[in-house]
Amino acid sequence: MCQGNTCGQVEFDWYSRYTVCILSIFFMKTFFIGSIGVILLGIGIFFFLSNTHNTSPPPGVSMQQTQINTPQLPPDEIPATEETTAPPEIIVQDQAYQDSGITIQSVQTEEDIWLVAYDDDNDKPGRIIGQVRLSPGTWSDVAFPISEQFLTKKIYIVVHKDVGQPNVFEFPGADVALSMNGVVLVKTVHLQ
Repeated sequence: MCQGNTCGQVEFDWYSRYTVCILSIFFMKTFFIGSIGVILLGIGIFFFLSNTHNTSPPPGVSMQQTQINTPQLPPDEIPATEETTAPPEIIVQDQAYQDSGITIQSVQTEEDIWLVAYDDDNDKPGRIIGQVRLSPGTWSDVAFPISEQFLTKKIYIVVHKDVGQPNVFEFPGADVALSMNGVVLVKTVHLQ
């Protein structure tokens, strides 16, 4: 039995009791901090694993096409289309949004068209955020105004035919998207 400063054959002085007390507090703090660290690590791993996304390309599109300006969309992404045998040639590069829009480097078309910008809605065209009309001919450095309010990191430039009222964009309506061999004519631009 322990009595006073002795317990069995061992006598405890104030220094020993102080040391044991300090070590006990140190180990309790270490255990508590370690427990919190393990809990936070578990929560982090859970959120990381639950937020992984499927990065495989859609069926029929190779990984190389996906990484280099996904050139075309399935026809069902744009509701109304019209087939063309003479698609416009469009050159547009990834770029920064500046001066309220982007620049299309070059366009060559044989018919009246609208270039229509759509925001990104889970890797497909979403809202219309801008459009520019071009008449037949060759165009370079086309200023393309885009609404900054709905701007996303990736935008889709879809070609629409101007067949309704001239110089008035009517979509949905007469100015349908152009397709070739059942595939909508579209360019993807990544904004930097």
